[in-house]
Amino acid sequence: MKLNFLLCTTLLSLSAHALEIDESTLVNWAKTSSFTKNQIEIAKLQAANEEKSFNENFIYNFGTEATYINTEEQPFTQFVPVQTPVRNFQVKLEKATKRGLKISTSAFSNQSTNNFIRRATSTGVTLSLSADLYKDLLGSLTKKRELSLSLQKKIANEEASINEKAFIAEVRKLYWSIIANNESIEIAKSLLRTSQKLEQDTLERFKSRVADKDELTRISSQVQARKGQIYLLEYERSNLLKQLRNLFPDQLNEQSITLKNYSIPNTVKDVLACSAKISASKQAPLEHTKYDEILTYLEADLAAQLAINEKHDDPEVNLIGEATYLGNDFGHSDSFDQLRNDGRAGVTVGLAVNIPLSDEKKDTQAVRKELITKGNISKYKEIQGKLSSFHIETVNSINVLYKVIAAQKKNTKLLNDTYVISNKKFKQARITAQNLLQDEDSLLQSNLNEIQTQYNVIATIIDYFSVYGDAPCKINL
Repeated sequence: MKLNFLLCTTLLSLSAHALEIDESTLVNWAKTSSFTKNQIEIAKLQAANEEKSFNENFIYNFGTEATYINTEEQPFTQFVPVQTPVRNFQVKLEKATKRGLKISTSAFSNQSTNNFIRRATSTGVTLSLSADLYKDLLGSLTKKRELSLSLQKKIANEEASINEKAFIAEVRKLYWSIIANNESIEIAKSLLRTSQKLEQDTLERFKSRVADKDELTRISSQVQARKGQIYLLEYERSNLLKQLRNLFPDQLNEQSITLKNYSIPNTVKDVLACSAKISASKQAPLEHTKYDEILTYLEADLAAQLAINEKHDDPEVNLIGEATYLGNDFGHSDSFDQLRNDGRAGVTVGLAVNIPLSDEKKDTQAVRKELITKGNISKYKEIQGKLSSFHIETVNSINVLYKVIAAQKKNTKLLNDTYVISNKKFKQARITAQNLLQDEDSLLQSNLNEIQTQYNVIATIIDYFSVYGDAPCKINL
């Protein structure tokens, strides 16, 4: 007695802590706190990181450097000077621009002592300039790279939004799979109870020697078969719930799960209303999807990347210039005064040319061109295919499935009427148990098929939302 009380208490406790879920709950989890959402965000963050890393090349950089060298060397002869100690100090500000220019300015003071001169000090300021005269003339290549990275970030942002919608669609389909499984279990249990009642009646008839042994064993076999079917459905339910727990480990943890109230017929009606709205658009409703924006970005990015690739084997020609204003004297203070009062200017101008002499860069350029073109076009065609097929075929599929449901409903009604008549005949001993069991099996299978078709209708429209995520439908969560 005490053991039974403890068992009941435990069951009540578990029931009290059961977590009730519905479709909106799962959708909210998918949008806000799923690890899959974080994985979806990674591609978007990577694209943003690429753009930020590129822009880092054009920020101001400030640097300072100070060194002191004292070797205390002895010269080999008095005519071979040894520079020690040596003191160097420099501050520098530099910046690369998006116009193909690199500019830097610095202030420095260098001091050294040797056998002949003590504290010889040079203090000055320098302005340096490097300009790309060919490959990135006036920043033409830099602008293309900047444009491509910007477009790739936009594509990644739109794809993240689409992938999030696709993930939500998978979660919703999983939820409705659980619902369909739950309905199937209830139907199977209902017919199991009917079979068990029939088994009990047949057992009494057998004891009264009205029914034969084979009739009783056939019905008992059917009872066990239906129990086995329920066990298989419960096994399927366990796998579905395992998938759900894998998606939302933090929310579900080890809690037991129960389903809130739901209505498959009402949801199917919502699907029908949505299907009517969808079918009203003869062309793919691009205003309801983000894929059309991705197509525009892909076209622009293809042009930018091909333009970048065309310059891959171009020669590099850089103009280098440096202007220095210098003061020399003994000691930092005196050299600074000399710089201020009687500084001397110096100018350095140079040209650096780098020309590739082999065909390796051209070969790489050709491969990259093919890679860029095929990758971009294949992605473009894939999206175009989705936009057209999902719109046209979703409406067709739902229309076909509705016809299937209508036929299945009529079939279920006819089979139910047949079963009622067969049950009466069986009780009147006008048909055998085998005939009745066949009618029961047909009715069970028809009910299960109807549930599966209703799930297919719901899953089809949910798949549609994974592409046309902004479709104005009540069922589009």
